[in-house]
Order: sequence, then C-alpha cells, then structure tokens
Amino acid sequence: MQSEYYYSMWMLLRYSDARSFTTSPATDQGVFPQLKYFVTWEESTMKFTFSLITAAFISISWGSPLPSPQSDGAISVEARSAQTCGDSNTAVPLYRAYNALGGDHFYTTSAIEIQSAAAIGWTFNEGITGHLFPNQQLGTVPFYRLYNPSIIDHFYTTSAQQRDVAIANLGYVFENVVGYVYPDTACGGSPLYRLYNSVLTDHFYTMSASERDFAAANGWVGEGVAAYVLPA
Repeated sequence: MQSEYYYSMWMLLRYSDARSFTTSPATDQGVFPQLKYFVTWEESTMKFTFSLITAAFISISWGSPLPSPQSDGAISVEARSAQTCGDSNTAVPLYRAYNALGGDHFYTTSAIEIQSAAAIGWTFNEGITGHLFPNQQLGTVPFYRLYNPSIIDHFYTTSAQQRDVAIANLGYVFENVVGYVYPDTACGGSPLYRLYNSVLTDHFYTMSASERDFAAANGWVGEGVAAYVLPA
C-alpha cells in the first residue's frame, strides 16, 4: 500500500497544474532504497514540495544493484599474490661449492661459510644456484640441511619425514634450515631439481634443466624437484 501511495503521489505531481518544487532533506526511504524524497502538502496553495536529494530518480532499480568489482568480495590475482606470497626483494643467494675429493656439492646462503668451506675441501666455487628466503615468508616452507660425514654428502629437503628418516637410518646429522622455499609454483618459484650419484654419494641440486640433463647422462639419477626457488 505504501508503494502505491508513493506512485500515486508521483503521478499526481507529474500531471498536476501545481508544479512548484523545492529541495529538502529526506529521511523516509519507503520501499525504494534509491529514491529518497519528502512530500509536503499545502492546502492553501495546492502546492506540493517534492525533493530528490540524491538525484537518483533516473536510477531507480526494481532489484538489487550489481556489485562493483571493488565491492563484490573478489580479490584480484595481484592482490592474492601479495597477500599469500613472500616478498621477493628479501630473497638471498644460494651459493654452491664442490668438493672434488669427497665428491660433494655444498649449498649455503652465507658468503662467509662458502669461503670457510673452501679451506677444508670445497674449493670449487660454482656460483649462485638460485635465491631463497632467509626468514619464514608467506607461502614458504623450511629447506632443511643435513650432512653425512662418513660418506661426505650434504642433503637438502623440504620434507620433515625425509629429514627424520635420513637422521634415524642413514647416518645424516641435521645442521640447520638453510632457508625458506616455495612448495609449488603458485608464487612464481621455479624448480630446483635434485639428483643423486650413488658412486660419489653426492646429492646435486640445480635450477638448470640442461645442467640436470648433463648430470643425468654422467652418473646422477634424477630424484624430482626438491623445492621451488627464485631464479639466480
């Protein structure tokens, strides 16, 4: 009934000879949330005061308005990335060195440690393998570092289960968390391949597909992707 009253009043205003309009604040939204008006009747002059304070008459909607992209609860790909991934500006280099006598590849984020390792056998500085995070970041997992002194082999994994098995059954000692890496490609990380040479007892890690293939042709066996890191 209220909607019929407002509609009748509007029709009367439209076709009446009394068409004097003024603006005034409105508080009654009625059944049309987007049409706010206030009507007063002056019997002495037969004049109506009609107010459209929101200038929304031309946008009257009989249903719910369509939400804007900013208000519909959706988050853009860029926003999701910023909210769930690490800050690539904080990533640090993962250095690689090789011990030819022990047949072992060694990886660390510490430039000082790579220099110290050179003095005790890891004399071949093989540059930067990739970049990872020195501290826990959104979307990252620990990259564990273990060492087996009897066979001279460094082993790196994101798997707590592999870490524990290597310690309990294979003679490895946990050394530290070398850094934090992505478990998949969702945040733009690239594969860090893992290979193993049973003759040299050496775990080898590289981001280079060509280097991986060369190693596979020369005694190393591919063991999949160890982690996802940022390019060197």
